[in-house]
Amino acid sequence: MLNPETFAREIVEKKKTAVLIFSAQWCKPSRLQMQIVDELQQEFSEKVMIEVVDVDQEPALADQFQARTLPTTVLHAQGEIVEILPGYQTLDFLQAYLRHIVKMADEASQKITDSQA
Repeated sequence: MLNPETFAREIVEKKKTAVLIFSAQWCKPSRLQMQIVDELQQEFSEKVMIEVVDVDQEPALADQFQARTLPTTVLHAQGEIVEILPGYQTLDFLQAYLRHIVKMADEASQKITDSQA
């Protein structure tokens, strides 16, 4: 389960590409977003850490990202916040965004590898 400490350790320190989806069981748009999350996990599981954060169980993490609108999607690349997207996001939009982020992260990693060689 992701909390402020595991977030710092697993995403920021490891400079991962990640998506956090802040949601709640009682929120209908959040439940609709979960259908999309399942598809994203199937497509991007090897390259992107995708975590669903229940705001009722992890209010400190929700506060850290000011997740006031549900769902809220937070995109990270190289451990840094790329964008915070409030509200429901479509599958096509998130797929395109994640493909772009993964491509940019891969290019950055390649530059680091090339400079060390």
